[in-house]
Amino acid sequence: MTKRPISTRIYLFITALALPLFLSSCQVGPQPTPRTYHVSPQGSNGASGTANAPLNSINAAAQKAQPGDTVLVHAGTYREWVNPPRGGNVEQGPIVYKAASDGQVRILGSERVSGWQRQNNGLYRVSLDPDFFGDFNPFSQLTRHPEYVEADEEGDGWGWLKYGRWTHRGDIIADGKGLTERETLEDLADHPMSWFVREDNGNTILWANLADLDPSQASVEVTSRPFAFFPSKPGLSHITVEGFSFENIATHWAPPTVFQPGAIGPNGGSHWVIKNNTVLYSKAVCISIGNPNGAADKANSGYHQVIDNVLLRCGQGGIAGETWNKHSLIAGNHIEDINYREEFGGWETAGIKHHNTSNLVIKNNLIRNIYTLDPERGAAHGIWNDFKNKDWRIESNVIIGAEASSILFEANWDGYPNVFANNVIVGGQVSAYSSRGDVMLHNLFLDIEHAWGNQDWQGRPTLADSYWLNNLFIGKGLDPEIEATDFHYRHNAYLAGAKPLPQEADATTLSGEVEWALHEDETGLSLQLTLPQSAEGLNVTPVKADMINLSLTITPSVPEGFAGSPRPTDYYAPGPFVHLTPGRHSYPLLPLSERYQKAKAFIENSSAR
Repeated sequence: MTKRPISTRIYLFITALALPLFLSSCQVGPQPTPRTYHVSPQGSNGASGTANAPLNSINAAAQKAQPGDTVLVHAGTYREWVNPPRGGNVEQGPIVYKAASDGQVRILGSERVSGWQRQNNGLYRVSLDPDFFGDFNPFSQLTRHPEYVEADEEGDGWGWLKYGRWTHRGDIIADGKGLTERETLEDLADHPMSWFVREDNGNTILWANLADLDPSQASVEVTSRPFAFFPSKPGLSHITVEGFSFENIATHWAPPTVFQPGAIGPNGGSHWVIKNNTVLYSKAVCISIGNPNGAADKANSGYHQVIDNVLLRCGQGGIAGETWNKHSLIAGNHIEDINYREEFGGWETAGIKHHNTSNLVIKNNLIRNIYTLDPERGAAHGIWNDFKNKDWRIESNVIIGAEASSILFEANWDGYPNVFANNVIVGGQVSAYSSRGDVMLHNLFLDIEHAWGNQDWQGRPTLADSYWLNNLFIGKGLDPEIEATDFHYRHNAYLAGAKPLPQEADATTLSGEVEWALHEDETGLSLQLTLPQSAEGLNVTPVKADMINLSLTITPSVPEGFAGSPRPTDYYAPGPFVHLTPGRHSYPLLPLSERYQKAKAFIENSSAR
C-alpha cells in the first residue's frame, strides 16, 4: 500500500475533525444536486459542460459553478486568467477546480510570439502593437507596487523594493527557460538569455538574446496576464484549486501593507485549499494568502490549506501573506530558486514570509536556493517570521541554500511565542531581530551562522525571552556576542567544532570527526551523516511546558522525530532524528514529487514543451 505524504495525512485528519462540526451546525434540508462541469480544449463555451459536451474555457465553467459543484479540467493548455465570480459555503460545500487524470493541465499567463527578426548584432527583435495586449500590457508597467509612489533611491517609498526598480512586470520565456531583463539594449550582447523593452509610437518593441535558440523553432512566450487563479472580487470562500500547472504570470511586487497579489490567491477569502499545483515563473509571488484589493471580512478570513505545491522560479517569494492568513496550514510544498535571476529585490524576498498573523502551521516544506543580488539592500531568507506573529508552529522543514537567513524571527512581541521544532537547516544564518518568545526545539543546524540585533523603530522591543533546547549543532555554534535578556539554553549538543555558549547549562560537546552530505535521487532528498564514537549514549531531557516560562497556547513538546516516528520514552536524542548513534546513517528528509521532477525537466530540457 502506498503511504500518503505527511502533509496529505494532516489535511485528511483536519478535514475529519472539522466535517462533523460543520454538519452539526447546519440545518438539514433539500440541497441542490452537485454538478460536474467538464472543460476541454476541444470543447465549446456554448456547450452544456457535460462529459460529452465540455466547455472550452475554465472561466466559462466558473460562471456556471455553484457551491458544491466541481469544475473538472481535462488535459491541455489554457491561456486565461481564471477569475471565479463566487465561492462555496459550509452547507453545500466548496467549489472544486480540479485537473482531470488524463494528462497535464497548463494554465498560461502568456501568449506565444512569432515573427522575431534577427538583427545584424545577432539579437532578435519583435514589435507588438497594442491589440496584442489589450487592456493589460505588463511591459509598460514597472515591477514595483503601483500603490507606492516613487521615493529617493534609498527610501522605502517603493514598498521596500531596494534594487531593480527599473524592471518591468513583463517576462519572456523561451523553451521553458526564463530570460533576464536588462536595463539597456547594450547590455544584451554580453548576456545570453536576456531581453530589453522599449516603447515606440504605442508599440512594444522587444529585443532578446536567445543564445543558441532559434525562435522559429523554439517556443517563445511573452507574459500578458496579471494572475493565474485569483478572483477580482475579494472575500470569496471555500474554493479548492488542485492539480494544475500555472506558468508565466505578470504579478507585481507585493509588500505587506497594501494589496498582495500572487499567481494564485484567495484575495481576502477563507477556507481555500490550494493543493498539488505547480507555479512556474510568477514575476513576484507564487501564492499569496495576504491583503485583498478591496473590502472583505477580515474576522472570517484565513483557514487556508496550502499543501503539496511545487513553486519554482518566482521573483519575490513562494508563499506570502499578512493578517488574512490566520489559522492556515502550509505543508509539503517544494519552494526553489526564488529570485534566481536577481533582477529585483528588497526586504520581502523569501521562500515563505508572513506578517501580523496567528496560528500558522508550517510543516514538511522543502525550501532551497533563495537569492539576492545585493545583500546590503535585499533579503534572501528561507522562512521569514516577520512582525507581530504569534502561535506559529514551524516543524520538520528542510531549508538549504538561503543566501541570507535560513530562518529569521523579526519584531514578534505581541502575544508570543512561536515554536520552531525538528527542522533541518543547512547553511545561511539563523537570525533574530527585536523578537521575543522564539522557542527552538530539537533542530539540526549544519554550518549555520548566527545574526542578532535590535531595531530602534516602531516601538520594537529588545531581544528577550527565547529558549534553545535539545538542538544539535554541527560545524558552528551560537554566537557568544548576543545581546539579549532571558535567553535560555539547555541540553544542546555540539559537534565538529561547534561550541556552546559560556553561560549554557547542561550542554554536550562531542569530540571526533563528523562527515555529512546531502544526497538526492529519484526517491527524494536524504542526509548522509557519519557520527563519531563519542555519540554513543547521547541523551537529553524531553521538553515539557513547565520548562518554558511563556504564555503558551501551543504545545512545546516534541514527542515525534522529523519523519513522524515516536521518540522512545526512555531516550531522547538531540536534534530532529529519533536515533542518533555512532557510525554512518542515511536520514530520509523529504520526497521529491513526480510533479517536481516534471517541472525541473521542463526547465532543463528544451525539448520538454
